[in-house]
Amino acid sequence: NDSVVVSLNEHSESSKNEQYINTDHRVIRLRKIVNEKMKNPTHYKRMVMIAIGEPYLSCDMCFNTFFNHPSLSFLHQTFEIYAVDFSDLFYKTHVEDNFEISGLIEDIHFIVKKLGISKFTGFGIGSGSYLLTHYTVNYPKIVSHLWLNGPLVNAPGWIEYTYGKWQNYKLNYWGMSDSVLDNMIGTLFSYETPLAIRQQYRSLLSKIDSKQLLRFFVAFEKRKNLKEALHDLPVRALLFIGAHSPYFSDGLEALDGFDPARVSWLKIPKTSVLIPEEDPEAFVKPLKSYLSSIGWHYN
Repeated sequence: NDSVVVSLNEHSESSKNEQYINTDHRVIRLRKIVNEKMKNPTHYKRMVMIAIGEPYLSCDMCFNTFFNHPSLSFLHQTFEIYAVDFSDLFYKTHVEDNFEISGLIEDIHFIVKKLGISKFTGFGIGSGSYLLTHYTVNYPKIVSHLWLNGPLVNAPGWIEYTYGKWQNYKLNYWGMSDSVLDNMIGTLFSYETPLAIRQQYRSLLSKIDSKQLLRFFVAFEKRKNLKEALHDLPVRALLFIGAHSPYFSDGLEALDGFDPARVSWLKIPKTSVLIPEEDPEAFVKPLKSYLSSIGWHYN
């Protein structure tokens, strides 16, 4: 049973659907994602979903289009949705964060315990998919389902390692330069994504503190390989892999790691890593089919 009664307002010191939680490592923003156009969608307990995007992107940048898409309103009937948002850490130049993976995992667990969540469905994008998978390896009894977009479960290969060294060099000496921004946009989005969207995100990314981003990239390059631990996880996994993603082969490695009886995957054309923002419509039929398979039915 993934359901839990959580009142975000009981803990909130900021706004109705948002709070800042001081963990043992840092202050993290937690957002309760609601569809403002919907009234209270159910009179029964819903399952809990925890969404984690790319840590340097806000939850709005990762999930706004997706969770407010009219065709995906059924998700709000099924889930109480919370987004763990690390992005504030990338805009505070006075904060020096080492972004150790183990610390980020414990931050997630701190939030899960604070909200009294016993089980949840994890929805991750890119690096966020790795964090949720790592969390599931550490706490397999708490996560029942994983929805991973641009899934990463491996340690860096030599191509990613070499590319990362060059990217980190540019970040260290040139900051958020045109070259760095072009590479980041080229990773997040397919070249077929409308130019206006890519330009908007480029503008937002340019405001990130380059030193903080460098610290995160260095820490993420030290991530461990999770593939061997995936097969025995008691979770069902649904993988979305963008056809133009630079991590396409990593997604197939993730697919190979899970128990074949517990994993499904879809290749989404014309997308890269930030699939929920690029093509939210691509999720409608797969998610309805998936949820129907676990007992939830929709028109």
